[in-house]
Amino acid sequence: MASGQTHQTINVAALVGAAGLVAIAVNEGWGDPWTSRVGFEWPVVVVFTAAFLFGTYLVTPDLDLAEQGVLAKRNWGRLGVIWVPYGYLFAHRGISHGWFLGPLTRLLYLAGLVAALAAGAYYGAQAGGLEVPPLPRLDALPWRPTWLWWVAAGIGGFYASQWIHLLADGVGPLHGLRRLAGKLVGR
Repeated sequence: MASGQTHQTINVAALVGAAGLVAIAVNEGWGDPWTSRVGFEWPVVVVFTAAFLFGTYLVTPDLDLAEQGVLAKRNWGRLGVIWVPYGYLFAHRGISHGWFLGPLTRLLYLAGLVAALAAGAYYGAQAGGLEVPPLPRLDALPWRPTWLWWVAAGIGGFYASQWIHLLADGVGPLHGLRRLAGKLVGR
């Protein structure tokens, strides 16, 4: 199992390698770097890269060891303490190291913390007598199809960073399925 620093180095090398391949493709005339003819528009590339780096440095599969002070937790600084409950909720190399559910558990955990903090601030401000704008209704938000690409790029970048981490740990895509299958058939 690789150390946190090794995981970060492997992930960044993979990101640089992928960027190099895109640059070669553009240089070979496979598309114009400023349009979507290659399939990559710069805002989407930026979102993918930011999500990839977020998953490489801050939200890694090793956060299930957060009570032990892993590198990803230390990268959060004093806020690293927010990951200690996650470490107690998930056993190391359990569901948190699954290829689909593992990253999803970390995203949902973080989203829950952000939602609780935002709700506390909003309703606390209201209770404190501050004038706060009403919460927007989801059906009233303007819909822009480009947002779908940004969301897909963000999820893709985050999941790609997680999968490279898991591969470096020797955890394949079918991790845990044999055990689950055995439980299903009664072994």
